[in-house]
Amino acid sequence: MLQLDAFTSAAVQAGPSALQGINLALPKIDDLVRNIDRQIDLLKPAAFEREGEIPGNAFGGGDRASNLAVSYRGAHRATYERLLQTKTDLLNFRTACVQAKQIIEDADHDAGSSLAARKSAVDALGYGATPFNEHHRKEHA
Repeated sequence: MLQLDAFTSAAVQAGPSALQGINLALPKIDDLVRNIDRQIDLLKPAAFEREGEIPGNAFGGGDRASNLAVSYRGAHRATYERLLQTKTDLLNFRTACVQAKQIIEDADHDAGSSLAARKSAVDALGYGATPFNEHHRKEHA
């Protein structure tokens, strides 16, 4: 199981510069998941037993032939299970990327809103109720 809290925290600390990397990563992750899905479809145990199974006697008539057949099936199952786990890990990583991206975008938006509010407050102070400032404000409105 992937521990993605550290990833999300690091991406958020990197700020807006992390968005470019996240935006590049998301389509690549989607491509990988589609490729893994194709491999999973090819290696499904039911399809494998029907189309890919190699009978024990195909490994010869010796004592080890049945062991080779069992090992072959075990290797197939391990590959299939690893693909399923890899897909799960990639989807979890993708979710962490999307969450980090949203946190960064929200923080950027909040910072922009805060900056705009401060600018308005400073502008209001700069355009106090003096005759010069009222005249200047009206000319530049």
